[in-house]
Amino acid sequence: MMNQTDNVQKVLEALESNENTLSELYKNCSIIDHDDYEFWIKISSDETEHGIWLSELSQKVSEGEVHVKDDRFKLEALNGIGSYIKSCIADSKTSSISNIHALSISLDIENSMLERGVFKIYETDDIELQNVLNKLRTSTGIHYLEVKNKWQEKRTQQ
Repeated sequence: MMNQTDNVQKVLEALESNENTLSELYKNCSIIDHDDYEFWIKISSDETEHGIWLSELSQKVSEGEVHVKDDRFKLEALNGIGSYIKSCIADSKTSSISNIHALSISLDIENSMLERGVFKIYETDDIELQNVLNKLRTSTGIHYLEVKNKWQEKRTQQ
């Protein structure tokens, strides 16, 4: 049977994996959308950085420096998001998706993470966890706005 730390580690690993998978998707989008290569590479790099933050947090949890409640995140929901991102990666590799479609996918993912409250902060959260979640929530909000602006820009060009 898994203990609380094992469960938290699995959740943090899922969060980290989702961020790294999202980075991979955005790299693929940079290939699809040559005109906005820098845009996609920047947000891909940001997602890689998010994965590093989560990896560092995971290390601190395993060392007992940070405490996270066992039921803080829903592993099934995180795995569902990860599966969706992976299916989008597969689609981006096997089909010729348009720039606007790539932006729509990105907009959907970033919005979903915000709406589901993936990085929501609770008063009972450890201060270190609060700091990481706040950075992730802020960055995800920025990505959502950047992608939305780019999506609107592309829509007006059509």
